[in-house]
Amino acid sequence: MNKKLKIILKSEAIFNSGEAESNMVHIKALTDEFGFVYFHSKTLKGQLKDHAFWLYELYKYAEKKDKRIEKSKHWLKCIVKLFGITEAELKYRNLEEESKLYKYVEGSLKISNLELEKPVREYFINLFKEDKQSSYYRLTQNDLIQAQTQIRTSIRLKDGVAEQGGLVTYHTVKEGLVLYSELNLLNNKSDVKNDLKKVEPTNEECWEVLEKIVKTFNRIGANTHRGRGEIEAVLEN
Repeated sequence: MNKKLKIILKSEAIFNSGEAESNMVHIKALTDEFGFVYFHSKTLKGQLKDHAFWLYELYKYAEKKDKRIEKSKHWLKCIVKLFGITEAELKYRNLEEESKLYKYVEGSLKISNLELEKPVREYFINLFKEDKQSSYYRLTQNDLIQAQTQIRTSIRLKDGVAEQGGLVTYHTVKEGLVLYSELNLLNNKSDVKNDLKKVEPTNEECWEVLEKIVKTFNRIGANTHRGRGEIEAVLEN
């Protein structure tokens, strides 16, 4: 079964490419060969996974208050099936007790890059192809980047004082853009120890957990603690 993750940017977001460009900005937005901004699938999956574990900790805390809840074990099994896990990661997340239950597991959830809707991309890509044949470009890659981004400025401080040459310009992706990622849940079997194999969650149960993760997923990209990357996320069929 395939689904779509729809994300609406409710504030400017930073999709950092890690590349510098001296002529326009110090830090570029992540863009493809045509100039479309996108958010890398690996980073998106990692941020969803971090959010899933944050919710897992809330379930564990709630269970300490009310023993009748008993959701955290099922939630963890779905996280493992969706995103994969290693024993080292479980220990890193201070889940030593849970690390006794799992060996290495490869996640079943496959995620594509988060990008503009396919018909929008195809429209402009066709324009580029037509213009390439005529050698007259109605729209350049830089035009497209400028249409999707803003240039912002920040100052690097050291001990409360601006550093010499510390003026930095960077791209932010514009508020209001709607981006999509294709999701696919494969039928992998988790490498779960002992008697837990017989209670491995189904794909349907994992989709339900993922939908709850997405509903509360409200930040994306870099500098989210400074008000960047506020989003509205929806899981669609």
